[in-house]
Amino acid sequence: MVFCQLEVLRHCPPSNIRRTLKELPKSIEKTYERILKDIKEPNRDHAHRIFQCLVVAVRPLRVEELAEVLAIDFDDSEGIAKLKPSWRGEDEERALLSSCSSLITIVASDDSRVVQFSHSSVKEFLTSPRLAASSGDVSRYHVALNPAHTTLGRACLAVLLRSGDPLENGIRKNSPLAGYAAQHWVTHAQFEDVSSSLRKPMEYLFDLDNPYFAAWLKLHDVDVRPGPGSTFFMFGPYHKSDASPLYYTALCGFHDLAEHLIDKYPQQVNAHGGYLVTPLVAALVQEHFKLAELLLRHGAATTANARENKRIPLQSAAFYGQIDVVRFLLNHNADVNSRDDHGWTALHCVGHSRQGSRQLEKVTRLLLERGADLNARNHTGNTPLLKAVDSGNVTVARVLLEHRANVDAEDKEGRTPFQLALGHEQKEMIKLLSEHGAKGSQ
Repeated sequence: MVFCQLEVLRHCPPSNIRRTLKELPKSIEKTYERILKDIKEPNRDHAHRIFQCLVVAVRPLRVEELAEVLAIDFDDSEGIAKLKPSWRGEDEERALLSSCSSLITIVASDDSRVVQFSHSSVKEFLTSPRLAASSGDVSRYHVALNPAHTTLGRACLAVLLRSGDPLENGIRKNSPLAGYAAQHWVTHAQFEDVSSSLRKPMEYLFDLDNPYFAAWLKLHDVDVRPGPGSTFFMFGPYHKSDASPLYYTALCGFHDLAEHLIDKYPQQVNAHGGYLVTPLVAALVQEHFKLAELLLRHGAATTANARENKRIPLQSAAFYGQIDVVRFLLNHNADVNSRDDHGWTALHCVGHSRQGSRQLEKVTRLLLERGADLNARNHTGNTPLLKAVDSGNVTVARVLLEHRANVDAEDKEGRTPFQLALGHEQKEMIKLLSEHGAKGSQ
């Protein structure tokens, strides 16, 4: 508040300082209201846009990035904002500070200069219902999150829809906002229903007849291989091939855009590409179930194999204890006893898993309720119980035995669950198998 009041005094003629001091508001909110009222008419739209960006930006914005937003024309009748390079000012810091200098500040950060609110209370004030309900012109500066994400999302897409344009005279000046736009536009579009306001520019971005999609992925590819412990970590390939726009749409969860792409490119529904192989798996990883249902209605296959380990989605979801994904697939006619190239079923996978025991118990019971073969054998002769014992998965082994799994089933080497437990010195497992009458336990 002191900083803001000093700014008011800084612009005050010496002859009026005493009177201005008496008139300075006593509360911080009154101070902010006064500053907002003093913003000149030509700067009001820019000031509000700056406030919006600072409130919702995923990371602090550099001077040149935020100044670029002021070089974007948001008034296009089709809802597609346009980057206007000629609108860029020569003095970017001055362009920002002249709009709302008392409420923002520019600070050094690493090798750049970033823009931030002059005090944390400024953000709270600008987003507060109190400002929205204020009388007079100051309420126009209230920052609602949905419109703010829409503004920054439109700005990002305006930049990306220029990044793939042909070179003009062999020269293109990359937008300072391009890096942020490529990496974070999806986050803004995913907020509430913002994507519906961005539908037209998103359709252009994902249209294969234009160069923008490839240009975006060159700047930043949102498709990354799932890390250890992530759903479907063991599903996809280590080295992916190019994926379709529908794959990326499913990964991001843009339902309306997916409808548009399926209508335009129906062949993409089961196209392979990306770390998660198909659009359906990409949707399931992020639990975009509404979009996954859309894909299934248009013929998406639940049995699409990963290219390297040949595992199908149901098996991977079971392995990671993803009960909601398992239930979704079973509810949409996935074969509970389908096998991969090594003869593994989903029940083998859940037995082999070492994920959280409570989730694995739920998945095991669900698979059995839906008719999973309790004593199915893979190519090495292992049953789900043998895999559970070999992995030390007492929780799953207990559920399998409760459902009368063959406690003395042998693998191709003639080993029983009890012998495996003895070899691994698993005291709890040995006790459990003994309770269920395993041979050799007496």
